[in-house]
Amino acid sequence: MTNCLYCNTPLSRHEQFAGTICGNWRCREKFLENQLAGYRREAAQALDLAQAETFPIAVVPYWEPKLVPLAPEDRQLLADFLHGLIVSEFSEGVSSELMLDSSQPDSPDMTAQLGLVCAVCQGFCCFHGAANNAFLDHKTLMRFVTEKQGLELCEVVSIYLDYLPKEHCHNACLYQGEQGCVLPREMRADICNNYQCGGLRTARERFATSADNRAFVVVRHDHKILRSAFINGPSILHYPPKA
Repeated sequence: MTNCLYCNTPLSRHEQFAGTICGNWRCREKFLENQLAGYRREAAQALDLAQAETFPIAVVPYWEPKLVPLAPEDRQLLADFLHGLIVSEFSEGVSSELMLDSSQPDSPDMTAQLGLVCAVCQGFCCFHGAANNAFLDHKTLMRFVTEKQGLELCEVVSIYLDYLPKEHCHNACLYQGEQGCVLPREMRADICNNYQCGGLRTARERFATSADNRAFVVVRHDHKILRSAFINGPSILHYPPKA
């Protein structure tokens, strides 16, 4: 009889076939923690990096973007959607409360650090923007108009269309270019500015409580570690190293 590596509970036949741990979530969580810590040691040794344990681990989703030319029909569909928002805006109106974003923006330093984490992931969350017109809505357009004094509402569509890149990530948001979102933050929907995956929240907590701004970001998919990077202040060190 084989017992669980962590809780010593006898393993079922299925569990023995699958590995050396039972189905209890605590044991599986411990197994994952040890797996990630071991991978961090391996990466640090390969990169000749000392004190690997001082880099807290943050796991982010897998995304492998592929650039494709912006299709004219996709541009037109977005234009029609934005024009629809403008027409609806004139007919329905939006309360002044919706024109202002009440959330507290991050400091430039925090924004830069979180951007490094997102760069390792390469923008999995932007994938959902494809089916949602970059999550643009009345509130976003009106906030942008309010912040830009002298800007007319009828000019907004042209400005948003001008920001479309020549190439975007296949099956993802039209504004997701080679280096990430091409829209300035003040033009993005609130969800794009505020959404945080679990890995980003972990990194944020570390950056907010420590002056060293360190993190070990791991891209994991289907229970496999695909790539990673050490973030140390403003620098980023990929493992495996990028060509």
